[in-house]
Amino acid sequence: MRLRRLNAGLAALALGALAACGSVPPKPGSVAEGILGASERTSEVEKLRGDSYRDGDGVAQDDAEAVRWYRLAVARGNSAAMTNLAKLTLEGQGVAADGALALALYRRAADAGNSYAMTSLGDLYRAGRAVAPDPAEAVRWYERAIARDRNRVALNNLALCYEEGHGVAVDLALAVRLYREAAEAGNPAAMANLGNLYALGRGVPPDDAAAVLWYRRAAELGHPEGARGLGYMYLQGRGVPADLGEAKRWLERVAQPQTVSARPR
Repeated sequence: MRLRRLNAGLAALALGALAACGSVPPKPGSVAEGILGASERTSEVEKLRGDSYRDGDGVAQDDAEAVRWYRLAVARGNSAAMTNLAKLTLEGQGVAADGALALALYRRAADAGNSYAMTSLGDLYRAGRAVAPDPAEAVRWYERAIARDRNRVALNNLALCYEEGHGVAVDLALAVRLYREAAEAGNPAAMANLGNLYALGRGVPPDDAAAVLWYRRAAELGHPEGARGLGYMYLQGRGVPADLGEAKRWLERVAQPQTVSARPR
């Protein structure tokens, strides 16, 4: 209880220091800087504890406990915790589902500059979840996330908008460029999507070898669409020698539980 009072006191002092400074950061070495630094470090520990309980990493998986830790970090202004808590709140994991609250948390994190929150807002507008569907607004949020830090999830999701004409005119050449940037940054969904374009010859000349390359990279990262595409290429003998054993091996992975998605949710 005493520690909690101390932490609350530090948070209050930090907020006071921010209010006094306005938009000007505290001077290096000042008491205000030290207080703010301590609060930020504490919020990051709380956010990481939330991650551990959410993922069952080193502790028994417990969404409700994850929510509790995220709330502590959110109270200190941690935007990553806001984003993670928003997702749990949207899905009703460890807390009652509340689309309006999830939306508010995403907006607060986005206003703090969190590009993953911006991307999630784009996903909500695209799907019409917790808000009225608005593809153009989805595109704007993806663009903000990309402008912020070239967010690789936003790159993939914006590429999909250009591929399919959601909120923008179809532009396959731009979709290819965006998918490629996201894929080269390590996004497995973009790798699978880029493989699809090469296999189908959409926005690029048909190239089975390139399709296999991108499908394989996605599949090796556990992506179901990558495994499905690679299995199909082995089945058909496209870009690789036909091999029923390899086709079966990769296609069987599609039926296994996955943690990633080929398309934005």
